[in-house]
Amino acid sequence: MDDLLQRIEDTLEPSDWDIGRRFLPAKAQTDLINQANLQNLVDVDTLDRLETSRQAISTLLLRRKSQLLKELCRMGICDEDLPLRRDKNNKILRSRRNILYPVSGAGESKDICERQWQCRAPVFDGAVGASSLRALDKMTVLPVVKKGQRLGNGGTCDVYAIAIHQDHLINTHLQPVPLNSDAISDLLLTRDEPEEDHEPVKMVYAVAIKKLTATAAAPQKFDKEEAVLLKTQRLEHDHLIRVINSFSRGFDYFFIFPLATGGDLLALWGGKLNTKRRTEGMLKWILTQMHGIAGAIRSLNDFSDEENGRHGDLKPANILHFRDDGDQEFGILRVTDLGLAKFHKDVTKDRKEPTTESGFSLMYAPPEGYREDEKRSRKVCSYFKRVPW
Repeated sequence: MDDLLQRIEDTLEPSDWDIGRRFLPAKAQTDLINQANLQNLVDVDTLDRLETSRQAISTLLLRRKSQLLKELCRMGICDEDLPLRRDKNNKILRSRRNILYPVSGAGESKDICERQWQCRAPVFDGAVGASSLRALDKMTVLPVVKKGQRLGNGGTCDVYAIAIHQDHLINTHLQPVPLNSDAISDLLLTRDEPEEDHEPVKMVYAVAIKKLTATAAAPQKFDKEEAVLLKTQRLEHDHLIRVINSFSRGFDYFFIFPLATGGDLLALWGGKLNTKRRTEGMLKWILTQMHGIAGAIRSLNDFSDEENGRHGDLKPANILHFRDDGDQEFGILRVTDLGLAKFHKDVTKDRKEPTTESGFSLMYAPPEGYREDEKRSRKVCSYFKRVPW
């Protein structure tokens, strides 16, 4: 047992999102909690249901008491019981199935309740419409091995570049990359970190995470944006952002998106393409991207026979540059931030009443948007600021 326990301890990863807390990677849990390693530690029935008990067994192993492990396994503890809660007298653990498991005292029950979260880090599903992780417990440890730059912030959200452990994202078109990869080192703030000798290369998924500001309106904003994102996924338009996963943790609400390593359109204007010699290939790419973005907005406008949509806040900061997708040399531009998007039965230009939407950027609003006593027109067209470029 001591050898197995040490291997589990050595495998625990620190979460850079939840500082001071650790998690057991999903693949390591599968590899370590197997019949061969548990042969003399648990009963035969427990070995037969390992697939549904690994998190519970890992939790009890970390408690370092073989008798407790045997007793609770004999009583049938499994992953469906988690999370365990301390009962009033602190000598009983109450499971999610409302089963009572006895422990030796307050210290033991407290330790088990804390350690279980190390074994329950979520695995995010990138499949369209996946919602199995929609509501996480506030104690859940996020499997973020590196929290990088803040990419954007405002009154409604903060966006960060993060690296998710490679075991904790499935069904995604993204490819895992080395944590110290040059392509993401600046965004993840890893360029100047010293490399440990003989340390294995850590593979991660580099993504962006958007956290809504904690307000009374956050749940409604989350539901609205999630519904719009899942709706627009159906368009499968290459110039529209696709959400990887959305979830809540306690009172916090999150969206996970692909990471735009080239920043937004403003950064592109002032960066690589602004300094490079204009070539025929570059000019073709620029025109292709303008056409593609216009097509993305048109696909929203003509969403279906029953509904017409609009973005609501189109501006350079909401057009992102993905250097590693699309064109091999220049990448691709995608429209993002659909938090203010709306869908209606009537075509926008045919609707007589003004919009009641607020919160969009006044710089890119129509002139009447500046007047506090007048509601804003929906007839808004957002142009690139630098067509000559």
